[in-house]
Amino acid sequence: MIVWLASFPRSGNTLLRIILKDVFGVGTHSIYDDMLDIGADGQLSALVGHVHHGEAMAEFVDKATASEERYYIKTHGYPVDDQPAIYVVRDGRSSVVSYWHYRNEIVGSPCTLEDVVLGDDFVGMWSEHVSVWALRKRPNTLVLRYEDLAAGNPDALASIGAFLNLDPIAAFDVDFKSLHAAAPKFFRSGSNAKNIEELDVRCPALFDALHGGVMKKLGYAKRIQERPASVLAGEIRAVAAGMATAQPPVAPARKARPAKIDLADWAPVADGQWTPVEGFDDSEGPYPDLGLTEPFRWTLDSSCRIAVFSKRAGRRQLALTLRGAVPNQQVRVSRLTPLKGKAAPLQGQIQTPHHLHVAGTFPAGVVELVLDIDPCLVAEDRTVGVIVDDATFVDVEPDSPVSADVEIDPTPLEVMPPEGPNPATGDDSQG
Repeated sequence: MIVWLASFPRSGNTLLRIILKDVFGVGTHSIYDDMLDIGADGQLSALVGHVHHGEAMAEFVDKATASEERYYIKTHGYPVDDQPAIYVVRDGRSSVVSYWHYRNEIVGSPCTLEDVVLGDDFVGMWSEHVSVWALRKRPNTLVLRYEDLAAGNPDALASIGAFLNLDPIAAFDVDFKSLHAAAPKFFRSGSNAKNIEELDVRCPALFDALHGGVMKKLGYAKRIQERPASVLAGEIRAVAAGMATAQPPVAPARKARPAKIDLADWAPVADGQWTPVEGFDDSEGPYPDLGLTEPFRWTLDSSCRIAVFSKRAGRRQLALTLRGAVPNQQVRVSRLTPLKGKAAPLQGQIQTPHHLHVAGTFPAGVVELVLDIDPCLVAEDRTVGVIVDDATFVDVEPDSPVSADVEIDPTPLEVMPPEGPNPATGDDSQG
């Protein structure tokens, strides 16, 4: 069975998961597997009590629902069943500001604060999300306030134990300064007051017009401040014209890109042998908990180049094994110039390799290919695309049709003769 751990983003879901780990001794999952933040950082995963599942979302939910074991699963979605749930609500002004920072600084999905207030996101508007979970009397649902959890309110902690039928194993001891020191971008200050100050200089009238009623029902605002209609009209005009008075938070500076690899020093011998050429980060890993059992290199930004060795000429199919970082990533494979070939999708699960089949007319020798990736992931001080695991040629009969995800320009690809023995003759003759 599932116990849903639900909230609007940046409303205290991670804090609830830390409490479940530290106070009640249970680990928790995320329906998303959190591969853009918590799940991609071993230290942060351990701090939160995150348990990696590595499965497609629907398959994981079906398995957990059918299990006799209890799964505690984070979600920012809307109710999809009547299984038990704990819903954490936070002052909406603070939630939307914190989520605005998260989208710009961690996920790399640029937006304005007004976008978040208007619900221009997969979770929709804060007030609608809260109403569905907390105000419409969903059965078997415990509603908690972020403010009570952050303060270690004994009644709030006791209600968690009673709802889940769990006894505490330790006292509440969550220190936001320590959390911030461990992951300063993910755990900001935890302060509602600072977030509200930011909203008040941007679009307070817009927020009150859309969410003021729910704020009053929840007791976060005893009365909505009356502002002249001209104030709201000005904020709406700014949104419509894209002229918000302040810019989104600035993305962190990126570190320098590694230098291009000189292919003159590369002497491949095996069919399908490949090497990164340009646009790859330094080697890192391995991270076995993410399914990355060997050192690997991310592609940087939206484009990279690889070189692949083909032992024979002709129409061939190349299977590239890639790991995506973002759902619905599109990868376009082409020769250097001109840019041709359609894009093919990846599911965007780092722990799951995807085989991208590329068809084209290959010569015998070293061929350089370009991979263009969209969208990419902004993570810490870099923008990453995909991980290239392997390249393998699949032989086909000369007259047989080739089924491929990507069809590159059928004209012969540009080739760089390899150093050493001639791949076509096996000797060192020069013609």
